[in-house]
Amino acid sequence: ALGFLNTFLEGQTYVAGENFTIADISILATVSTFVLAGIDLSPFPNVQKWYELVNKTAPGTELNQQGLDEAKKWFDKKYGKDDSLYPKEAKKRAVVDQRLYFDMGTLYQRFAEYFYPQKLEEALGFLNTFLEGQTYVAGDNLTIADISILATVSTFVLTGINLSPFPNVQKWYELVDKTAPGTELNQEGLVEAKKWFDSVKK
Repeated sequence: ALGFLNTFLEGQTYVAGENFTIADISILATVSTFVLAGIDLSPFPNVQKWYELVNKTAPGTELNQQGLDEAKKWFDKKYGKDDSLYPKEAKKRAVVDQRLYFDMGTLYQRFAEYFYPQKLEEALGFLNTFLEGQTYVAGDNLTIADISILATVSTFVLTGINLSPFPNVQKWYELVDKTAPGTELNQEGLVEAKKWFDSVKK
């Protein structure tokens, strides 16, 4: 997923070209979660350069950083003694990785194609299927995949996308949005992002 993003950024400043868009805000939230989990961006120089730029200039990033700091404290306290957030066991980790790749490569991409609603609905349909019969996106435990996808789905909700046709997604979103670490501060960041989004829509 980071390789794809690195390719998108080749020869351009932002993920959708030379102008900052809400696409950057959404992907920033996801990549910030990767960084929180200790993923090294240095093998992806375009991503690293973009991340350093957007993390300093995007609206609401100070609040987002506070949220990430709170999340890191929570992760260390709750998961420091085990690997449940990002499992070491190959099969479990593969599921978490697949959900992370889904977030970057499908769910977010469909958001970028927002003007083609059937594509976004297709991606939310996939997520709805992932959640069938389970509490979280990769099983019955909260993982970094939930935090990452929450950031993307929060951006959908920010722009007025209705989750009610996807009951599993809506139930999951309501749960994780209330219980995941740092969500209150993330919400404040989303409010700032919405002000920006509304201003560029005018």
